[in-house]
Amino acid sequence: MNAAEPTDIPQDEASLQLDANGNLDGIPGSDEYFANHGISLEFANPDAIIMHPGPMHRGIEIEGAIADGPNSAITQQVTNGVAVRIAVLDRVGKTMALR
Repeated sequence: MNAAEPTDIPQDEASLQLDANGNLDGIPGSDEYFANHGISLEFANPDAIIMHPGPMHRGIEIEGAIADGPNSAITQQVTNGVAVRIAVLDRVGKTMALR
């Protein structure tokens, strides 16, 4: 996605995931990367729920004002993710103990 081309984004798009594992080598700088690919208030739908799996690269892939804004579910998403991983590890541990 190129933020410079907002008309290319489907208006009914419910989610957007950026690959945080992507390679940033060869990118001249974080400002240029953000200008071309970052999520900013300028292009944000005011009704969008903002989610991000973390870790976040503030100012590179997402603007802090969006990550911390009233529509952000990032903190709850991260909290829930930790709880789910703990529950899975607990279940796996109990299953292995029975063998």
